[in-house]
Amino acid sequence: MTSLKANCYVPCIMFGDFNEVTSNAEKEGGAHRSERLMDSLKASIDNCRLRDLDFTGSIFTWERGTSIATYVRKRLDRFLADDGWCALFPDFMVRNFPIDQSYHAPIMASQKKKNDDRPNESSFKFEPLWLSKDKCGEIVLDGWNGGNNLSISQKIGRCGEFLASWVAVEFGSTKKIEKQLRVLKQRQMDGATLERCQSLSIELNDLRRLEESYWFVRARAKRAT
Repeated sequence: MTSLKANCYVPCIMFGDFNEVTSNAEKEGGAHRSERLMDSLKASIDNCRLRDLDFTGSIFTWERGTSIATYVRKRLDRFLADDGWCALFPDFMVRNFPIDQSYHAPIMASQKKKNDDRPNESSFKFEPLWLSKDKCGEIVLDGWNGGNNLSISQKIGRCGEFLASWVAVEFGSTKKIEKQLRVLKQRQMDGATLERCQSLSIELNDLRRLEESYWFVRARAKRAT
């Protein structure tokens, strides 16, 4: 790390798994971490004149253990940048996503959108995955045909409402589960919370597998035509 920075003559950012915490506040569970082991990373960050970039989401980016007795989580993954990079990208945003079906959490740095820091999570969006169920077409027809005295835009809105209600039962909501998991991961972990996180992770993984299967079938059908 020090060697790379010494030979870097442009604004610099480093990120990924640094395999160490900088304080015991970045660790929960397991044995207490000695200052000597953490000093190496802190010294490297200081010598490289890097700063630890602020983030949203849980502080912990790595976890292991299936019960509260064996559960350990740490902040091993991070973004570090020098003053030159921060001056070049002053509106950066770092997000730590929930850990799901992996030991490590995905982390991402991006440029904030002007006057639109976050997308509208409540807006309706049609997902191609829904077409994997024949019932989807019936739901759209029911919504469309049931509003004879409505305008075109009102009929579209009605179809969206019908689809949203059906999808919540048929598929569940990936975004809703991700949000629940994100909130739980930021709490103090106990047995009940850990069990709930594991249940949500399994549910989320099942939805993603279903979506992956759908796109696999679509790709094969497209190649066959």
